[in-house]
Amino acid sequence: MENVYPIYEKVEFEEIYGKKRPNASPVLNTPTFMFDNLEKTSYKYTSGVKYKWFKKEEISQYEKNYFLETNNYLEIRNYIIEKYEACMVFVTLNEICKELKNFNFMQIYRIYTFLDKLKIINNRDVIQECTETIKNIDFLVENKQTTDCVPVFTGSGKCKCEQEGDFFSKNNIFICKKCLTCGDYPENMNTSDFYRIEKEVINKIWSKKEEIRLLEAIEKFGDDWTSVSNYVETKSKQECIYHFIMIPLLEVNLSNIGFATHMPFLLSSNPVTHLLVFLSSVVHPSVAASVAKMCIKEISNSSHNLLKTMLIEAKRKALEIIELENKKIKRINDVIDECLTNLILLKVKNLKRLFSSFEVVKDELIEARKKL
Repeated sequence: MENVYPIYEKVEFEEIYGKKRPNASPVLNTPTFMFDNLEKTSYKYTSGVKYKWFKKEEISQYEKNYFLETNNYLEIRNYIIEKYEACMVFVTLNEICKELKNFNFMQIYRIYTFLDKLKIINNRDVIQECTETIKNIDFLVENKQTTDCVPVFTGSGKCKCEQEGDFFSKNNIFICKKCLTCGDYPENMNTSDFYRIEKEVINKIWSKKEEIRLLEAIEKFGDDWTSVSNYVETKSKQECIYHFIMIPLLEVNLSNIGFATHMPFLLSSNPVTHLLVFLSSVVHPSVAASVAKMCIKEISNSSHNLLKTMLIEAKRKALEIIELENKKIKRINDVIDECLTNLILLKVKNLKRLFSSFEVVKDELIEARKKL
């Protein structure tokens, strides 16, 4: 007969060790989108995040890629945003659906979740709540004394309860084990967003410098991931492939351009011309014109004689081209004259043949008349 009662070791493991796991306790105070009869939180909300691709009057390409159907999209999206900005409180999906009864529920749901995920609506003022915590945080920095350039902590961040943090998130939010177990963390996060402060976990974090070196390596070597990994130096081939697949290229803003190690079009035969052509065709002609003016200005400032030499060379080359074009024109005129002369000779020859045929016919008529 099977023993349905747990043994002592199993009870000890579940009661003692199970409580120490980060996800041992359920998440408390989770936000809901479908019920408006729940108690509203006292969190402060601010205006939504402003994206460069967002335009109130039209649908951007980013939104077209996200939504296959864009019928009534603009009207629903603008209505949700205007409602949120008018009251600056948490807007539920149920409230939106009650006021937009004439539209499809699934379309409203997709647009609502899209705006909520990007924090265009329901954007909590997390900065004000975590001011004291952020002051005590020592961010991830690169240890310049090590040769492998692994990001390490120079100090441990503190939790809201002023205790040393045992876990951290990608947003540099530190939390202790007790607060994590009780669910005392930001509303828009869960336990899976926090990582234990361990060397193995920290080694897998990608810094901005490593991301830029990864993109540079892919631009330079293509899908040769072995060369890409050697160029990044701190990550394996598998880690480079996985991170390139997961990196959000549409939204990420790699602002630390100083990490770049090479300039664009540096290996081309004429870098300045290639750059101007690229800006004119891909970006905008006005950008290329501005860059060209700045280039001429820099050249004139660096060397006064350089611009004069360039103009002399341009004049010499232009005169050569003009002389060559004049020779071509002269040759064409000679060919035209020769053609006209040959045409006139051909016409004269045909006229002589015509007159000779007239004489033959005249002689035949005279002979026929004499016979009569």
